[in-house]
Amino acid sequence: MEYVPLITIKNKKIQNNISIEDIENKIKPEQNIYIFDIDGIEKDKPNLCTYQKISKTNRIWVDCGPRTFGDVVDALTAGAESITIRQEYFSKININSIKEITENKIYKNITLEEDSFEDCKNYDGLTLFIKQEDLEYDYQKNNALKQITQNFKLYLYDTSESNEKYWETKDIQMQLINIEEYLGKQKNE
Repeated sequence: MEYVPLITIKNKKIQNNISIEDIENKIKPEQNIYIFDIDGIEKDKPNLCTYQKISKTNRIWVDCGPRTFGDVVDALTAGAESITIRQEYFSKININSIKEITENKIYKNITLEEDSFEDCKNYDGLTLFIKQEDLEYDYQKNNALKQITQNFKLYLYDTSESNEKYWETKDIQMQLINIEEYLGKQKNE
């Protein structure tokens, strides 16, 4: 399974008991880092300065809830190599207009309650934040997940704890994990 370390930013601070210096020293430069920016998502105040600092040494993938085309450009200018779009914040998105100005990867955050995933085909992949227990006994969600994994590149973040074995049974090949867990896996290899 491929892992991408995730850091959370809230109230202008990295929440994962890790500093920018730790990232510089402990994460290989070629490794993507997923930045889950709660300030950007909830308050429309992305931490562009933090992106700039981290992008000096690492490739970053930013999930900051852009609401306009300009927000996407701001994140790219601040150093994002990949961006996650959340439909609930950017409902009138024209993915093709973004693809015209950049070769950077654009992902869509989804829920398993969506009626159709047809509009996802122009994205480079999908992200899904879910708990294993929210999926286990729900036939419709399991069916939607199966459809997604057969047709799209999916990055999954289990919002509870790592349930690696469970997700492997669902053919999940790529998982976002908290950076502390990622560093623990690196030590064990």
